[in-house]
Amino acid sequence: MTQLEDSVVLVTGANGGLGTEFVRQALARGARRVYATARKPRDWDDNRVVPLVLDVTDSASIAKAAAGAGDTTVVLNNAGTGARGRLIDTPLEEVRAIYEANVFGPIAVAQAFAPVLAKNGGGALVDVHSALSWLATPGAYSSTKAALWSVTNTLRLELAGQGTHVVGAHLGYTDTPLTAGLDVDKADPRDIVAAVYDGLEAGDHEVLADDTSRWVKQNLSRPLNALYPQLVHEVTSVLARQSLDHEEQTLGELRRYGIFGRAAGLAAARALAGPLGCGTVRQGARHRAISRTSRQSWGATSTTELAVQRRSSGRGRPGSATAWSSGR
Repeated sequence: MTQLEDSVVLVTGANGGLGTEFVRQALARGARRVYATARKPRDWDDNRVVPLVLDVTDSASIAKAAAGAGDTTVVLNNAGTGARGRLIDTPLEEVRAIYEANVFGPIAVAQAFAPVLAKNGGGALVDVHSALSWLATPGAYSSTKAALWSVTNTLRLELAGQGTHVVGAHLGYTDTPLTAGLDVDKADPRDIVAAVYDGLEAGDHEVLADDTSRWVKQNLSRPLNALYPQLVHEVTSVLARQSLDHEEQTLGELRRYGIFGRAAGLAAARALAGPLGCGTVRQGARHRAISRTSRQSWGATSTTELAVQRRSSGRGRPGSATAWSSGR
């Protein structure tokens, strides 16, 4: 198992909120040196931190970084970019650019540093994914994270022979500067990074760093309508088929994660349908009103809410997936 004590860690995207926390906690856990890489690296107030230029979309930059950080034992593939707008409307060159940063970039980093890790005893490679690795949203972002998840699984198999421990980390919204303008519940980056490093040191292959990622993964085997309520034309017909106990349990579970309560569709439905426990949603005018409100709310709620509104009336705002992975 990889231990951070006396390790040499390289973090891509180290200027971002989550990247900065990866650097800080590596030092706190006893790392001997941390290469804090970015396209334009900043200064640090700790002489154990070595700022290093690394652009994950530039093969020459990656090769130069690998040559200059030849003592690396742990690589954090954290750098990435977001995406807005619908995939079907996004110019293909923009889609390719997102894939360059979020998929081909991490592959290029892995290819450049795999020999370095092998030379230094195997070490570890950590790829930062997202809860959206398993839950599609409008836009290109979630598909890049799904691709990176598969890439990580392949790298885990291919690098096992040289003794490199490959970890995939999944997380939802994290409270970083990138997500500052989003009115959604967010995890503390300190908790996310601590969970990732705990998993790394415990020998885990995959880290589900928060409730969001755990909830999404455990529901992958359910019917698609459970993960994508927008596929159901009349959402309230689904609610009506559920028992009140199940409905209340479902909503209680979503409220517990703190990322459901502001859903515009649900708020309207609850206002029209009355408190839970007083009877199923009636058909007729009220049913139509709730369904109409639910459909209208497609543009009113956040991607976080979409990610957990499995069985109710919320809709996600297209293109809001920017910060789901880490809020870099």
